Amino acid sequence: MKILSLNTWTEKGPWRERWEIIFNAIAQMQPDMIAFQEIFNPEWAREVQTRLGYPELVYLPESETSGLTVLSKFRVIRSTSFKLKTQSPRTEPLRFFLFAEFQTGGSKVSILNTHLTWRVNESEIRRAQVEEILKFIEKQNSEQKIIICGDFNAGP
Repeated sequence: MKILSLNTWTEKGPWRERWEIIFNAIAQMQPDMIAFQEIFNPEWAREVQTRLGYPELVYLPESETSGLTVLSKFRVIRSTSFKLKTQSPRTEPLRFFLFAEFQTGGSKVSILNTHLTWRVNESEIRRAQVEEILKFIEKQNSEQKIIICGDFNAGP
């Protein structure tokens, strides 16, 4: 299974030209699932889905999100989103995570897509956001495969 995670840098700068490069690269890579960050426009998310030919789209509908989107070749079983309790005190898009479970043949796999706070000096906020995500994962079925994707805004 191939999974791609990509921050699309929203609709800023030469975004249409950037998307043509993205479309071409995805056509070459042929990932089974894609976790995007910063697709803030639901109409654009559906257009991306159509252009790339993925049958499943999970989009975080809240208006002030990190633009979280998952495209998949596998059937979505369920999806949910959570607003992280820990947020930057500065104005920025609120931080969430998107969780979706998919049927992949005889098994299930889940994608958790997030976009953590971006400011360099807010590593403690990022750490707290990761702890929230880990608590959520601990509550899931222990047999379930969960792949965490996203823009973590931190080094390895």
